[in-house]
Amino acid sequence: MYNGKTITFQCSNDENIFERLSDDINKDTSNMSFLYNGDSINEDFDLQKIKENEIKIIIIDFELERLENESLKQSKEIICPICKESCEINFNNYKISLFNCIGFSKNK
Repeated sequence: MYNGKTITFQCSNDENIFERLSDDINKDTSNMSFLYNGDSINEDFDLQKIKENEIKIIIIDFELERLENESLKQSKEIICPICKESCEINFNNYKISLFNCIGFSKNK
């Protein structure tokens, strides 16, 4: 899993999966962290120890996360997640409703 998408490829036990992944996504993997079964793995990860035919690795791209965090700005107004414009908010029976914005018809 990388950036919310599943990347699937076949490789042999002696192949370096980090180099293969770097080629597939066209990015350097040095600013990334890899998790397999909840444990962090690195270049020394040995596929031969895994008895499964298919493994799932979660990839965390620190550069991508930094760019996303830099693009977020704090607003004093409530912003509609659909149209990204100012809107009003209503709480009724533990439900949140957004209205009076361009995306109002989609928020119903």
